Order: sequence, then structure tokens, then C-alpha cells
Amino acid sequence: MPRMKIFAAALAALLLCGCSNDTSSAPEVTSATESTLPTTEALSSATVEQGQAPGGIPADTGTPAAPGGVDLVSGDYSDNSLIFDLNGTYCDVSGLPFTVETFKPELSVEKGYLLDVRDGKLIFQGWNENDLPDQNNWSIFTYDLRTEELTEVFNAMAAMPDAEGCSPIYANDEYVVVCAYPDDRNTYRVFRYGRNDPVFTLPKSDENNVYISSGSMYIVYDQLYFDGECRLSGFDQSIPAIFRTYLSDGKTDVFALNAGYPRYGVGNVCFSIRTNDTIGKYLSDLRGDIYPSWDEISRTSTILDDTYYPIRTRYIEDKILGGRTTVSWLDKSPTLHEIGTTGFGYGTSGAHITIDGIFMIPLYHENSSSVNKLLVGMYDKYADANRAALIPCEDRSVFAENTALYYVDRETLETTMICPYDEEVILLEESIDN
Repeated sequence: MPRMKIFAAALAALLLCGCSNDTSSAPEVTSATESTLPTTEALSSATVEQGQAPGGIPADTGTPAAPGGVDLVSGDYSDNSLIFDLNGTYCDVSGLPFTVETFKPELSVEKGYLLDVRDGKLIFQGWNENDLPDQNNWSIFTYDLRTEELTEVFNAMAAMPDAEGCSPIYANDEYVVVCAYPDDRNTYRVFRYGRNDPVFTLPKSDENNVYISSGSMYIVYDQLYFDGECRLSGFDQSIPAIFRTYLSDGKTDVFALNAGYPRYGVGNVCFSIRTNDTIGKYLSDLRGDIYPSWDEISRTSTILDDTYYPIRTRYIEDKILGGRTTVSWLDKSPTLHEIGTTGFGYGTSGAHITIDGIFMIPLYHENSSSVNKLLVGMYDKYADANRAALIPCEDRSVFAENTALYYVDRETLETTMICPYDEEVILLEESIDN
């Protein structure tokens, strides 16, 4: 399978480049759905490098050698189980039946902060070297990974010339949500790309509703989800709530009570719900499924962020050897499918899986402060088992879509995209047989 071999070289070359046992300088993994606004200091330190134009898939020049003498294609994967005990079969990257492409954008923007990745497009805030990103002299750009097209889709100065300062808190390939400040309160406005007038301005709180508590917002198609509180008239108390606004007509209603912190995840939007006056003990999604975020008795937690299917982790403790974590996922039945268990001394910073069963699990050693291994693989529904590769890597950010996963360096915007074949379908069980 020559195509697979080329993709293997692309992934290995990117992930192994510059890797070493020293992870002190690796950037911290940041969730794509964090609602916290980036600080001026954090934004100022992010640099979009003037790299080479995206090369797509580099030519196969032979087997890439890993630092430290690690051989990725020797066929001896016995040591892998000490790091992650896989429910299935280990292989090198060339044995995985999906497309891996690497991109390094060449950009004219001096500074940048990556906001999201959607439909194969990097979406980021960009500004000039001498400007401050917390003012209104910044723009939103999209960069199409496949066509190499860079497009300025929003200019804050043109849309908000009188703003003393403003920052994007959410952006996709059609809309951007901007928080303007300072003021007696922050003002949130939603802009559609190509227009300088907002399609929606968050109304001020009134006697019935308090809008925005966590500052988290997410848009699905033309529906904006944000959180706040509903006041109970006559009871002198409020209930956390998620509101939904249809951007086509500006109509706002209550989507869910006792809920907050909407972000991308299972069912396109997932959120925390309240029990016993505490937000976050349980999670829910647009399908109405409810999961405990943490169960003390079974020592299990559920992850709905940045994944198509719910991820279930279970902590196993050995008083002598230490702890391990079993990683599984739930289909819509719901049936639990185990991916595997970390080795003693290893943990995971989260897991992600697409609708096609492609998964990515960053792993770290307990003595390391950052990720240094990446498990990438695919689930075979016929065998109810997995096929995966374990790769040394740098610590980067994971962005997820229903059909693709992105492993991105937020500073250079160097991106690895993992998705199903777009031209031919290769069944996993066939590749195993061959």
C-alpha cells in the first residue's frame, strides 16, 4: 500500500521532529473549547512563523528514524504495552487505514492566536507585531489547509471603530463572537463574516434573566448557545440556565435549566448540569443523554468535550505499583468499547474519537509535566478491537470534528490532520488480513 507508506512518513516526520526527553519547553495543551479569554501576555507570546508553504504529503524518502534510536517499523511492539495495554493490535503508522496529512502554512500575519479548526480550515486571530491584540486592531483569518488560501473574514477596527478594546471569544467558519470592554459590563456581539454590523447583540440582564455567567458560547449552524441564570420571581433565587438564540431572527429562549458552560462535544454541543447546587457533577448533550462527570464509587469519569462519542475513563489503583487508567468509549446503543489501559506510571490528558472510530489519546508519564506519547488508531466494529500506533510526540493542542482530528502547534500553526480516506474506503479488517 504505497499511499499508506507516504502518509506514515508524513506523520512520523512531523511528530518526531524536535522531540527529545526534555519536555520543559513544550507548549501546554489547551482545549479548543476553553471559554476563558486569552490574556494579553499569552497572545503576545504566540508567533505565527513565516514557514514554508504547506507541502501536503511529503515524498517517501525511506523509514524515518526516531530520536533516541526508537524504531517505528521494526514490528516489535512488546514495549508498547508497558505504556498502553491496547485492546487490539499494534502496528506502525503505515498499517492504519486512514489519511494523515501535514501542513505548515506560510502566512503574512506577524502574530496570531488559533481559535478553532473547522472543515479543514484554521481559524485564528491575527495582528501586527507592534499592535496589542486586546485592542480593536486585529482581524480574524481563515486558512484552508488544502487550497492554501488565506482569507481575512473579519476586521475588528472596521466593525467596531469606537471600541476601546475587544477580543474574540468564539469563532467558526461563518461567525465570530466578540466581547467589547471596558464598560460597566462586557458587551457581547455576534458578527457574520463579510458584514460589519452585528447580527445579534446580547441583551442586558433584566428582572427575569441574567445573561452570561461562564462566558462560554458555541454556535451550531445558526443557533447560538450561551449560559446565564433564570430568576425565580417571588423566591429570591436564580437557576443556572443555557439560552439559545436563533441568529436568523434574533429570537432567544431557554434551552436547558440547571445547566451551564456550553462547548463543542458529543451531539455538537455538550454542557454541565447542576445537581445538589453544584454545576459540573453531571454532563449532558443535545440528544438529552446524561452522564456523571465523575463517579466516586466506580472511580470513572466521562468526557464529552472534543469527541463524537462519549469517552469513559476508569482509574485503577494498585497500592504497590501505582495507578492506571482504562479508556473506553460509548456508542449510541449504548455499548462500552474498551480501547485499552495505560501502563503503571502513565496517564492521559484526554481522548478523542470520530464518527468513523478514529481515535487519538495523548499520554504522559507521571514524572513529566507534558504529553510525550500519542496513541493514534482506529476501531474495527467487526472484531470489536483496535489497531493503533504509539508515537513519540511534542505537546500540542487537539481539535476535533465529527469526522476529523487535528493535532496543532498553536504558535506555528503546523497541523496534522487525521481523517478517513476521501477517495477510497479501506476496511480495517481487510488491511489486517493483508
